[in-house]
Amino acid sequence: MSPEDWRAEFKRAIDVPEDKINLARAALIIATDEYPDLDLDAQLARFDAFARELAPIVARNTTAREKIEGLNHFLFHHLSFHGNREDFYDPRNSYLNDVLDRRVGLPITLSIVYIEIARRLEMPIYGVGLPGQFIVKWFDDAAEIFIDPFNAGKILDEEDLTRLVRDTYRADAELDRAWLAPVRAHYILTRMLNNLKEIFLQRDAFARALLVTEKLLALDPNSEENLRDAGVIAYQAKQFKRAAEYLQELLLHLPKTVEPDQIQQLINAALKEMARWN
Repeated sequence: MSPEDWRAEFKRAIDVPEDKINLARAALIIATDEYPDLDLDAQLARFDAFARELAPIVARNTTAREKIEGLNHFLFHHLSFHGNREDFYDPRNSYLNDVLDRRVGLPITLSIVYIEIARRLEMPIYGVGLPGQFIVKWFDDAAEIFIDPFNAGKILDEEDLTRLVRDTYRADAELDRAWLAPVRAHYILTRMLNNLKEIFLQRDAFARALLVTEKLLALDPNSEENLRDAGVIAYQAKQFKRAAEYLQELLLHLPKTVEPDQIQQLINAALKEMARWN
């Protein structure tokens, strides 16, 4: 499939009620920027196989903590999933198929693996978007237990959570309970994509950054920031027609934070470059 086909597939994957989004499928579509022939169904079947193998172990456990310990042992000892501290900014850490192959990833991708296996076993595991690090939690009427998949499923108390925020976000930060609320699929996918966009921009990989930014636009089509970034990155990638289209769309929104003259100048530059190459 072409990048345009995969972009449309991503739009279909997220264009449903948010609680119906197949998070693993949408995350795998992100990886098709690098792996255009990726077999989504085969990758999703790997989660099913993990869950089938783990199911008898979880069934023997009764308490939330016992079930978490069973999942932790399976993922981080039996399967050897772990956080990539040595090469944190390797794009493969953000591609879910690579995470499944290599058993190594970022906090957010390891959390997706955790969430998806737990969901298949009817364990109430949800993502938690701390500033600086993504974790998960068991959350039901009886218990709220915070878990760090990047650190082998470590159970976190409030002191641990505060320390984690201070280590990864700001040294003087106080824990805000609002940060501990469960997050939904759009938030998780947006955070994944923003990670990738920053990695590619740091590498001046503008064409790849544009593919990522276009998926961010699919999640939030009216975002002035995403429209601006798509236009500027398309220009940097020498995709001048798309740059002009995104920036013209941005002008229609007339954001107060952006000078229209500056946007128009970039549109004119993109149109001039288009004329040069036609």
